[in-house]
Amino acid sequence: MPYVHLVIVLALLEFLLFGYAVGHARTRYKVPAPAMSGHEVFDRYFRAHMNTLEQLVVCPPSGCSRTTSTPGPP
Repeated sequence: MPYVHLVIVLALLEFLLFGYAVGHARTRYKVPAPAMSGHEVFDRYFRAHMNTLEQLVVCPPSGCSRTTSTPGPP
C-alpha cells in the first residue's frame, strides 16, 4: 500500500514539473499566455502536459480505491 501512494505522489510531482516545463517553453518560444498552440516544440511540451493530466484523472482514484477495497494479509 505505501508503494501505491508513493507512485501517486511521483505522478503528481511529474505533472507539476511538466507544468513548469510548459511555462518555460512558453517564454522560450514566445507563445503568449492564453494561446494553446504556437511553436511546434511548445506544442509538444503542452501536449505532454495535457496527456499527463488526462491520465491523472484515472490513476490516483483507481489506485486509492484498489488499496482500500483489497483485504490485507491475515
